[in-house]
Amino acid sequence: MGVAANIIEFIGITALIFINIVMVITLLLSTALTRPIFVLFHASNEIAKGKFDVQIDVKSFFSEFYILGIAFNKMTRMINRYKKHTDSIVEQRTEELNISNRKLLDINNRMENELVIAKKIQEAIIPQNFPSNKNFKIYSYYYAMEKLGGDFYDVIEISKTKIAVVMLDVSGHGIPPSLVTTMTKFMFSTYVKEGMEPQEVVNRVNKQIYDSVGYLGYYMTLFYGVIDTKEKSLEYISGAHCDTYIVNKDKIETIKSTSTVVGLRLDDVFKSHKIEIKSKDTIVLFTDGIVEAKNSNRELYGYDRVKRILQTTKDSKNIIPNLMEDINYFKVDITVRDDDMAVLVIEVV
Repeated sequence: MGVAANIIEFIGITALIFINIVMVITLLLSTALTRPIFVLFHASNEIAKGKFDVQIDVKSFFSEFYILGIAFNKMTRMINRYKKHTDSIVEQRTEELNISNRKLLDINNRMENELVIAKKIQEAIIPQNFPSNKNFKIYSYYYAMEKLGGDFYDVIEISKTKIAVVMLDVSGHGIPPSLVTTMTKFMFSTYVKEGMEPQEVVNRVNKQIYDSVGYLGYYMTLFYGVIDTKEKSLEYISGAHCDTYIVNKDKIETIKSTSTVVGLRLDDVFKSHKIEIKSKDTIVLFTDGIVEAKNSNRELYGYDRVKRILQTTKDSKNIIPNLMEDINYFKVDITVRDDDMAVLVIEVV
Protein backbone atom coordinates (compact mmCIF):
# COMPACT_ATOMS: atom_id res chain seq x y z
CA MET A 1 0.00 0.00 0.00
CA GLY A 2 2.85 2.36 0.82
CA VAL A 3 4.64 1.52 -2.47
CA ALA A 4 1.54 2.13 -4.55
CA ALA A 5 0.99 5.49 -2.90
CA ASN A 6 4.54 6.50 -3.64
CA ILE A 7 4.16 5.53 -7.28
CA ILE A 8 0.95 7.53 -7.62
CA GLU A 9 2.54 10.53 -5.91
CA PHE A 10 5.52 10.31 -8.30
CA ILE A 11 3.28 10.10 -11.33
CA GLY A 12 1.27 13.10 -10.09
CA ILE A 13 4.35 15.21 -9.52
CA THR A 14 5.76 14.18 -12.89
CA ALA A 15 2.48 15.07 -14.64
CA LEU A 16 2.36 18.43 -12.87
CA ILE A 17 5.92 19.20 -13.90
CA PHE A 18 5.11 18.19 -17.49
CA ILE A 19 2.01 20.36 -17.56
CA ASN A 20 4.01 23.33 -16.25
CA ILE A 21 6.69 22.72 -18.86
CA VAL A 22 4.00 22.58 -21.59
CA MET A 23 2.44 25.78 -20.29
CA VAL A 24 5.78 27.58 -20.25
CA ILE A 25 6.58 26.36 -23.75
CA THR A 26 3.11 27.39 -24.94
CA LEU A 27 3.51 30.82 -23.37
CA LEU A 28 6.90 31.27 -24.95
CA LEU A 29 5.60 30.14 -28.34
CA SER A 30 2.55 32.38 -27.96
CA THR A 31 4.75 35.38 -27.17
CA ALA A 32 7.05 34.52 -30.04
CA LEU A 33 4.05 34.36 -32.37
CA THR A 34 2.12 37.39 -31.13
CA ARG A 35 5.05 39.80 -30.71
CA PRO A 36 5.85 40.02 -34.47
CA ILE A 37 2.16 40.50 -35.20
CA PHE A 38 1.94 43.28 -32.62
CA VAL A 39 5.10 44.94 -33.97
CA LEU A 40 3.78 44.78 -37.55
CA PHE A 41 0.39 46.12 -36.43
CA HIS A 42 2.00 49.05 -34.60
CA ALA A 43 4.25 49.84 -37.59
CA SER A 44 1.22 49.74 -39.94
CA ASN A 45 -0.55 52.29 -37.74
CA GLU A 46 2.48 54.57 -37.99
CA ILE A 47 2.34 54.34 -41.80
CA ALA A 48 -1.37 55.14 -41.66
CA LYS A 49 -0.41 58.33 -39.79
CA GLY A 50 1.92 59.29 -42.63
CA LYS A 51 5.20 58.18 -41.07
CA PHE A 52 6.57 56.38 -44.12
CA ASP A 53 10.13 56.11 -42.77
CA VAL A 54 9.17 53.59 -40.03
CA GLN A 55 11.37 50.48 -39.74
CA ILE A 56 10.90 47.43 -37.45
CA ASP A 57 13.49 45.37 -35.59
CA VAL A 58 13.36 41.81 -37.02
CA LYS A 59 16.20 40.29 -34.92
CA SER A 60 13.75 38.45 -32.67
CA PHE A 61 11.56 37.36 -35.58
CA PHE A 62 11.76 33.80 -36.86
CA SER A 63 10.72 31.80 -39.87
CA GLU A 64 8.01 33.46 -42.02
CA PHE A 65 7.78 36.40 -39.62
CA TYR A 66 11.37 37.26 -40.29
CA ILE A 67 10.76 37.18 -44.08
CA LEU A 68 7.61 39.27 -43.60
CA GLY A 69 9.51 41.79 -41.45
CA ILE A 70 12.27 42.15 -44.04
CA ALA A 71 9.66 42.67 -46.79
CA PHE A 72 7.84 45.24 -44.64
CA ASN A 73 11.01 47.28 -44.10
CA LYS A 74 11.82 47.09 -47.79
CA MET A 75 8.32 48.27 -48.63
CA THR A 76 8.46 51.26 -46.26
CA ARG A 77 11.88 52.31 -47.62
CA MET A 78 10.48 52.16 -51.14
CA ILE A 79 7.34 54.11 -50.14
CA ASN A 80 9.48 56.71 -48.40
CA ARG A 81 11.67 57.13 -51.49
CA TYR A 82 8.59 57.51 -53.68
CA LYS A 83 7.11 60.00 -51.23
CA LYS A 84 10.23 62.13 -51.22
CA HIS A 85 10.36 61.97 -55.02
CA THR A 86 6.66 62.81 -55.27
CA ASP A 87 7.04 65.68 -52.78
CA SER A 88 9.89 67.03 -54.87
CA ILE A 89 7.80 66.82 -58.06
CA VAL A 90 4.79 68.40 -56.32
CA GLU A 91 6.97 71.21 -54.99
CA GLN A 92 8.44 71.76 -58.44
CA ARG A 93 5.01 71.71 -60.13
CA THR A 94 3.61 74.01 -57.45
CA GLU A 95 6.37 76.51 -58.12
CA GLU A 96 5.76 76.22 -61.86
CA LEU A 97 2.04 76.81 -61.29
CA ASN A 98 2.81 79.80 -59.09
CA ILE A 99 5.03 81.22 -61.81
CA SER A 100 2.31 80.56 -64.41
CA ASN A 101 -0.32 82.15 -62.18
CA ARG A 102 1.84 85.21 -61.69
CA LYS A 103 2.32 85.46 -65.45
CA LEU A 104 -1.41 85.03 -66.03
CA LEU A 105 -2.11 87.67 -63.41
CA ASP A 106 0.31 90.04 -65.15
CA ILE A 107 -1.32 89.30 -68.50
CA ASN A 108 -4.78 89.81 -66.99
CA ASN A 109 -3.70 93.11 -65.45
CA ARG A 110 -2.29 94.26 -68.78
CA MET A 111 -5.49 93.22 -70.54
CA GLU A 112 -7.57 95.06 -67.95
CA ASN A 113 -5.47 98.17 -68.47
CA GLU A 114 -5.77 97.82 -72.24
CA LEU A 115 -9.54 97.37 -71.91
CA VAL A 116 -9.72 100.55 -69.85
CA ILE A 117 -7.79 102.38 -72.59
CA ALA A 118 -9.97 100.80 -75.31
CA LYS A 119 -13.09 101.84 -73.38
CA LYS A 120 -11.82 105.42 -73.20
CA ILE A 121 -11.10 105.36 -76.93
CA GLN A 122 -14.60 104.06 -77.67
CA GLU A 123 -16.12 106.67 -75.36
CA ALA A 124 -14.15 109.29 -77.27
CA ILE A 125 -15.55 108.25 -80.65
CA ILE A 126 -19.15 108.09 -79.39
CA PRO A 127 -20.11 111.76 -79.31
CA GLN A 128 -21.13 113.33 -76.02
CA ASN A 129 -21.41 116.79 -77.55
CA PHE A 130 -23.05 117.44 -80.88
CA PRO A 131 -22.62 120.13 -83.55
CA SER A 132 -23.88 123.49 -82.34
CA ASN A 133 -26.72 124.09 -84.75
CA LYS A 134 -29.83 126.17 -84.11
CA ASN A 135 -31.87 123.97 -86.45
CA PHE A 136 -31.53 120.82 -84.31
CA LYS A 137 -31.75 119.71 -80.70
CA ILE A 138 -29.91 116.44 -80.11
CA TYR A 139 -29.94 114.11 -77.08
CA SER A 140 -28.31 110.71 -76.65
CA TYR A 141 -27.79 107.75 -74.33
CA TYR A 142 -25.26 104.91 -74.50
CA TYR A 143 -24.73 101.81 -72.35
CA ALA A 144 -22.34 98.92 -73.07
CA MET A 145 -23.25 95.53 -71.57
CA GLU A 146 -19.53 94.70 -71.30
CA LYS A 147 -16.63 97.10 -70.97
CA LEU A 148 -16.78 97.57 -74.73
CA GLY A 149 -19.95 97.66 -76.78
CA GLY A 150 -21.05 96.99 -80.34
CA ASP A 151 -23.64 99.78 -80.51
CA PHE A 152 -22.72 103.12 -82.04
CA TYR A 153 -24.27 106.41 -83.08
CA ASP A 154 -22.99 109.61 -84.60
CA VAL A 155 -24.20 112.95 -85.88
CA ILE A 156 -22.19 114.59 -88.66
CA GLU A 157 -22.88 118.18 -89.71
CA ILE A 158 -22.97 118.59 -93.48
CA SER A 159 -24.18 122.21 -93.45
CA LYS A 160 -26.21 124.48 -91.16
CA THR A 161 -29.39 123.02 -92.61
CA LYS A 162 -28.29 119.42 -93.11
CA ILE A 163 -26.96 116.69 -90.82
CA ALA A 164 -26.20 113.00 -91.24
CA VAL A 165 -27.24 110.61 -88.44
CA VAL A 166 -25.96 107.08 -87.88
CA MET A 167 -27.26 104.40 -85.51
CA LEU A 168 -25.87 100.89 -85.76
CA ASP A 169 -25.53 97.62 -83.86
CA VAL A 170 -22.65 95.26 -84.67
CA SER A 171 -23.26 91.55 -84.08
CA GLY A 172 -21.70 90.16 -80.90
CA HIS A 173 -20.27 91.80 -77.80
CA GLY A 174 -16.86 92.78 -76.48
CA ILE A 175 -13.66 93.80 -78.22
CA PRO A 176 -14.22 92.65 -81.86
CA PRO A 177 -17.55 94.50 -82.35
CA SER A 178 -16.09 97.60 -80.70
CA LEU A 179 -13.26 97.56 -83.25
CA VAL A 180 -15.80 97.28 -86.06
CA THR A 181 -17.73 100.27 -84.68
CA THR A 182 -14.50 102.29 -84.55
CA MET A 183 -13.71 101.38 -88.14
CA THR A 184 -17.27 102.22 -89.23
CA LYS A 185 -17.15 105.60 -87.50
CA PHE A 186 -14.27 106.73 -89.69
CA MET A 187 -15.87 105.29 -92.82
CA PHE A 188 -19.01 107.36 -92.34
CA SER A 189 -17.07 110.48 -91.40
CA THR A 190 -14.93 110.18 -94.52
CA TYR A 191 -17.72 109.39 -96.99
CA VAL A 192 -20.10 112.05 -95.64
CA LYS A 193 -17.43 114.73 -95.83
CA GLU A 194 -16.69 113.67 -99.40
CA GLY A 195 -20.27 114.60 -100.27
CA MET A 196 -21.54 111.13 -101.16
CA GLU A 197 -25.28 110.47 -101.39
CA PRO A 198 -26.78 108.29 -98.59
CA GLN A 199 -27.13 105.10 -100.63
CA GLU A 200 -23.58 105.46 -101.96
CA VAL A 201 -22.30 105.89 -98.39
CA VAL A 202 -24.02 102.72 -97.16
CA ASN A 203 -23.00 100.67 -100.19
CA ARG A 204 -19.39 101.72 -99.65
CA VAL A 205 -19.60 100.82 -95.95
CA ASN A 206 -21.13 97.43 -96.83
CA LYS A 207 -18.26 96.63 -99.18
CA GLN A 208 -15.57 97.70 -96.74
CA ILE A 209 -17.08 95.82 -93.80
CA TYR A 210 -17.45 92.70 -95.93
CA ASP A 211 -13.87 92.97 -97.24
CA SER A 212 -12.45 93.61 -93.76
CA VAL A 213 -14.35 91.35 -91.36
CA GLY A 214 -17.10 89.65 -93.36
CA TYR A 215 -15.22 86.36 -93.36
CA LEU A 216 -15.24 86.47 -89.54
CA GLY A 217 -19.03 86.62 -89.50
CA TYR A 218 -19.37 90.21 -88.27
CA TYR A 219 -22.12 92.38 -89.70
CA MET A 220 -24.40 95.16 -88.47
CA THR A 221 -27.92 96.46 -88.45
CA LEU A 222 -27.88 100.12 -89.40
CA PHE A 223 -29.96 103.25 -89.77
CA TYR A 224 -28.37 106.03 -91.78
CA GLY A 225 -30.22 109.20 -92.64
CA VAL A 226 -29.66 112.73 -93.85
CA ILE A 227 -31.98 115.38 -92.40
CA ASP A 228 -32.35 118.48 -94.58
CA THR A 229 -34.32 121.35 -93.00
CA LYS A 230 -34.10 123.40 -96.18
CA GLU A 231 -35.73 120.69 -98.28
CA LYS A 232 -37.76 119.51 -95.26
CA SER A 233 -36.78 115.92 -95.93
CA LEU A 234 -35.24 112.84 -94.39
CA GLU A 235 -33.42 110.53 -96.81
CA TYR A 236 -32.61 107.26 -95.11
CA ILE A 237 -31.58 103.61 -95.34
CA SER A 238 -32.54 101.12 -92.62
CA GLY A 239 -30.54 97.91 -92.94
CA ALA A 240 -32.44 95.31 -90.87
CA HIS A 241 -32.47 97.82 -88.02
CA CYS A 242 -35.22 98.05 -85.44
CA ASP A 243 -38.04 100.55 -85.91
CA THR A 244 -37.27 104.27 -85.98
CA TYR A 245 -39.94 106.80 -85.00
CA ILE A 246 -40.84 110.31 -86.12
CA VAL A 247 -42.86 111.99 -83.38
CA ASN A 248 -44.98 115.08 -84.00
CA LYS A 249 -47.98 116.66 -82.32
CA ASP A 250 -50.43 114.67 -84.42
CA LYS A 251 -49.04 111.14 -84.45
CA ILE A 252 -46.05 108.81 -84.35
CA GLU A 253 -44.78 107.62 -87.72
CA THR A 254 -42.84 104.36 -87.89
CA ILE A 255 -39.88 103.84 -90.21
CA LYS A 256 -39.41 100.15 -90.89
CA SER A 257 -36.33 98.37 -92.19
CA THR A 258 -35.86 98.77 -95.95
CA SER A 259 -33.05 96.28 -96.58
CA THR A 260 -30.87 93.54 -95.14
CA VAL A 261 -27.98 93.75 -92.68
CA VAL A 262 -24.79 95.58 -93.68
CA GLY A 263 -21.49 93.76 -94.24
CA LEU A 264 -22.83 90.24 -94.68
CA ARG A 265 -22.81 89.95 -98.50
CA LEU A 266 -20.86 91.83 -101.11
CA ASP A 267 -23.61 91.82 -103.73
CA ASP A 268 -26.29 93.44 -101.53
CA VAL A 269 -27.47 96.78 -102.92
CA PHE A 270 -28.85 99.41 -100.56
CA LYS A 271 -31.33 102.01 -101.82
CA SER A 272 -32.40 105.12 -99.98
CA HIS A 273 -35.94 106.37 -99.30
CA LYS A 274 -37.01 109.98 -98.78
CA ILE A 275 -39.86 111.28 -96.63
CA GLU A 276 -41.06 114.72 -95.63
CA ILE A 277 -40.30 116.19 -92.23
CA LYS A 278 -41.77 119.22 -90.54
CA SER A 279 -40.66 121.68 -87.93
CA LYS A 280 -40.92 120.25 -84.41
CA ASP A 281 -40.70 116.69 -85.72
CA THR A 282 -38.60 114.53 -83.40
CA ILE A 283 -36.71 111.56 -84.82
CA VAL A 284 -36.06 108.78 -82.28
CA LEU A 285 -33.48 106.09 -83.09
CA PHE A 286 -32.34 103.23 -80.86
CA THR A 287 -30.81 99.76 -80.93
CA ASP A 288 -32.59 96.50 -80.15
CA GLY A 289 -31.24 96.44 -76.59
CA ILE A 290 -34.12 98.82 -75.79
CA VAL A 291 -37.04 96.78 -77.12
CA GLU A 292 -35.45 93.45 -76.18
CA ALA A 293 -34.87 94.35 -72.52
CA LYS A 294 -36.33 91.52 -70.41
CA ASN A 295 -37.92 91.35 -66.99
CA SER A 296 -37.80 88.46 -64.55
CA ASN A 297 -40.57 86.69 -66.49
CA ARG A 298 -38.45 86.88 -69.67
CA GLU A 299 -41.01 89.27 -71.15
CA LEU A 300 -39.70 91.76 -73.72
CA TYR A 301 -40.07 95.51 -73.20
CA GLY A 302 -41.26 95.84 -76.80
CA TYR A 303 -42.18 98.62 -79.20
CA ASP A 304 -45.57 99.40 -77.66
CA ARG A 305 -43.99 100.53 -74.41
CA VAL A 306 -41.53 102.73 -76.34
CA LYS A 307 -44.40 104.37 -78.25
CA ARG A 308 -46.34 104.92 -75.02
CA ILE A 309 -43.38 106.89 -73.62
CA LEU A 310 -43.14 108.90 -76.84
CA GLN A 311 -46.88 109.70 -76.74
CA THR A 312 -46.82 110.85 -73.12
CA THR A 313 -43.57 112.84 -73.24
CA LYS A 314 -44.12 116.38 -74.42
CA ASP A 315 -40.56 117.72 -74.41
CA SER A 316 -37.96 115.92 -76.55
CA LYS A 317 -35.25 116.41 -73.92
CA ASN A 318 -37.25 114.21 -71.52
CA ILE A 319 -37.69 111.27 -73.90
CA ILE A 320 -34.49 109.46 -72.91
CA PRO A 321 -34.81 109.96 -69.12
CA ASN A 322 -38.46 108.83 -69.21
CA LEU A 323 -37.65 105.85 -71.44
CA MET A 324 -34.76 104.60 -69.29
CA GLU A 325 -36.75 105.10 -66.09
CA ASP A 326 -39.61 103.05 -67.54
CA ILE A 327 -37.23 100.29 -68.70
CA ASN A 328 -35.68 100.09 -65.23
CA TYR A 329 -39.18 99.93 -63.69
CA PHE A 330 -40.13 97.20 -66.19
CA LYS A 331 -37.07 95.12 -65.33
CA VAL A 332 -37.74 95.57 -61.58
CA ASP A 333 -35.35 93.10 -59.90
CA ILE A 334 -33.18 92.45 -62.97
CA THR A 335 -30.23 94.79 -62.54
CA VAL A 336 -27.98 93.19 -65.17
CA ARG A 337 -28.61 94.26 -68.74
CA ASP A 338 -28.21 91.58 -71.38
CA ASP A 339 -27.49 93.78 -74.39
CA ASP A 340 -25.94 97.09 -75.35
CA MET A 341 -28.31 100.07 -75.44
CA ALA A 342 -28.14 103.24 -77.49
CA VAL A 343 -30.71 105.99 -78.05
CA LEU A 344 -30.52 109.11 -80.24
CA VAL A 345 -33.21 111.82 -80.20
CA ILE A 346 -33.13 114.62 -82.80
CA GLU A 347 -35.67 117.41 -82.74
CA VAL A 348 -36.00 119.52 -85.88
CA VAL A 349 -36.30 123.09 -84.59
